[in-house]
Amino acid sequence: MSAPENEFTGVGTSSVVRRWVNISTGGHLSGVAWGSGPAEVVLVAPPDGQARDLDDVALALQRPTVVLDLPGTGRSSGPGTTPRRAGRAVAEAIASFAPRAAIWAGAGDAAHEALTAATRFRSPATLLLLDPADSADAVADQLRRALSTPTS
Repeated sequence: MSAPENEFTGVGTSSVVRRWVNISTGGHLSGVAWGSGPAEVVLVAPPDGQARDLDDVALALQRPTVVLDLPGTGRSSGPGTTPRRAGRAVAEAIASFAPRAAIWAGAGDAAHEALTAATRFRSPATLLLLDPADSADAVADQLRRALSTPTS
């Protein structure tokens, strides 16, 4: 019997796992959890990408983070869908994986899903809409600044 696949071999940390949650609209949503302890940050991968595309951001951030695939992308099931329906699935995944995360962020078109999730679930302390053209280090810097900013 062969050993199971470890998709995270060589990522530079042992504190990374893939998780799934069944969503009420059917199917499952996939997320990659980085770090130990409760997630402080949720990143939503863009519709034309997958959670693994944000590995560099999670590694640069060095804080407990969950990166979510949208329905129909990465290792999430189902067809792609509208931002509104995908936002509903994202809200359910956040409730399961990172209910106390202070920051939710979406890059590019994924900002729509992050915004929709914030209106359906509970608003995070901070919602960031990120430029997908920014480097991983620039995005991690934005997230660190947001984490260090007191909220009222």
